[in-house]
Amino acid sequence: MRVVQIKNVPVERRSPRGREGTVEARIIMVGDKTRVDNFHVRVNDIGDKVYSPRHRHNFDQFIYCLTGEHDYGPNMRLKPRGLAYVPEGTYYGPQNQLPHRHIAVQFAGPSGSGYLGQDEFAQGFEELKKTGTFEKGIYHPNPGVSGQSNQDSYEAI
Repeated sequence: MRVVQIKNVPVERRSPRGREGTVEARIIMVGDKTRVDNFHVRVNDIGDKVYSPRHRHNFDQFIYCLTGEHDYGPNMRLKPRGLAYVPEGTYYGPQNQLPHRHIAVQFAGPSGSGYLGQDEFAQGFEELKKTGTFEKGIYHPNPGVSGQSNQDSYEAI
């Protein structure tokens, strides 16, 4: 067992890669990025300018709201002490976040495609910035670049 005092965990302040706004994350635990059963546990402080289009992921996730309200889409709010499970491939959003704090547990889903580690995700984001642009959570490839156009930023990465 590992006990962590949130106030002692370093804060990682960053934009949600490919999306609007700023997130302050406290990384609690990460799995082995070389394994298909990789996972990520963190506490996120979300500002009021975080926007995400309707999208889905290739992993499962649990979100537990601690303070404020977590927006999942039109008329879909997770209140404090509320727990949401979003299975792999489930669409949700668009999200216009209100300030809140939540615990996120993200892990490989049943497809076996695994959970992409944060370092690999950041690397993919930087590589795609060379071939296109990100606007309001959507990746737009430059003219002449093959691949799907107007794709959700996470899916593109």
